[in-house]
Amino acid sequence: MRRGAAGFGRVFWHALLLAAAIFCGAEAGRAQSIGVERSFPQSKATVEKALKGMQAATAGRLPVVDGFATAADHPLERYQRGYYQSNFQVSATPAGGSVVRVSVQVTAWYADPVAAHSGYQLLTSNGRVEADLLDQLAERLSSKAQPVGSGSPAVAEPGRSA
Repeated sequence: MRRGAAGFGRVFWHALLLAAAIFCGAEAGRAQSIGVERSFPQSKATVEKALKGMQAATAGRLPVVDGFATAADHPLERYQRGYYQSNFQVSATPAGGSVVRVSVQVTAWYADPVAAHSGYQLLTSNGRVEADLLDQLAERLSSKAQPVGSGSPAVAEPGRSA
């Protein structure tokens, strides 16, 4: 009988540890970016080249945190010095195009009334920065796809009458 009680206790503690690990993992995952993806007709190589040209826009300072991150454990107005860092993953599609997935980490200084509780924290992006980056990529790719002068009216060649 005693052996059964010891076995139950062992199983109980293992189950409790597993539940705690799952809970802690869920809490840590909460501050991760949701990631946004978009398909493009351009090849993976073309998209990667365009992303290299956008490197300056892939990280930077945020004017405010509200509007770029979801509410965390604290009110967003207590966060200052917001910063974002993006990560792109480009995959080729069977049709010759590509799929781009972008995820963004938002960090900001949390100013707590108790100074000992202040510090930088990782926040969950609300998807706005990801959408803006994919829009910039789409604009860059569409401007490269158009030949020079494609949007202008036809101009007669010099020396020829129109």
